[in-house]
Amino acid sequence: MAKKKTKIIIFVVLLFILISAGIGLFMFYQPVKDYANSGADISMNVSKLISEFQNNEVEANKKYVSSNDVIQVNGILKEIINNPDGSISLSLVEKPDDSDKISATLDKTFNSKAKGLQIGSKITIKGQCTGYQELIDKEVIMIRAGIVE
Repeated sequence: MAKKKTKIIIFVVLLFILISAGIGLFMFYQPVKDYANSGADISMNVSKLISEFQNNEVEANKKYVSSNDVIQVNGILKEIINNPDGSISLSLVEKPDDSDKISATLDKTFNSKAKGLQIGSKITIKGQCTGYQELIDKEVIMIRAGIVE
């Protein structure tokens, strides 16, 4: 009787391990959404997105970060940053003298387009919003971004 219980317990444990491994592999190899080349789910200007995070960060996180939506933002290009990993980040503001900004790291397929941009020009980007930070600068962070033409 004890041997039969032991075999059942071993079988259940092995079945649990196999199911867990299968779920883990499925999640690991699941493709990442192509934010830069997908259609926008939400469109707005720089000041609207920033003010939503500054007024109620918890609600803005639920709305923009947790939603998995493609966020499209238009504004004025303030800065182009060449990152050490070869990616390029853009800073967008509402008005040229604004300090609150959106910082968007571009998908590397957009590096050549970014090199043709002019500081002070109006541009539109879209990507994944990852939140708001105010440690160094007050900025909304976007990743996997693309330039909308």
